[in-house]
Amino acid sequence: MTTIYSYYFPFKPVSGNHRLGFGKGRFFKSIKYKEFEERMKYHVGDNKPNINTDMKMTIHFYFPDKRRRDLDNCIKVVLDALQTCHVIKDDCKIVELHAYKEFKVGDFGFDVSIDNAY
Repeated sequence: MTTIYSYYFPFKPVSGNHRLGFGKGRFFKSIKYKEFEERMKYHVGDNKPNINTDMKMTIHFYFPDKRRRDLDNCIKVVLDALQTCHVIKDDCKIVELHAYKEFKVGDFGFDVSIDNAY
């Protein structure tokens, strides 16, 4: 298995609950989510592999305390942002996904590792 992409993002992922806003009869990306996407784009930089093959993904989320946070809300937001940043073409190509929540005092962040599926 070959690692295609691996990167650490040293900031807090936006909660899935704050991803969308609603107004004037339609949904739109919230300001918090737009800022999160911009930070992702900045940290990805020119490393935009736009992966379009079956892949395995591992995401480690780091939180500074043990407050209740839903792991599934973090996952969706990160997957959508990886698509927006052209790291992956489509999250439907993920055939295996591992997500972990870890506690490190004073640290917010997450790392993403993408491997070939077969």
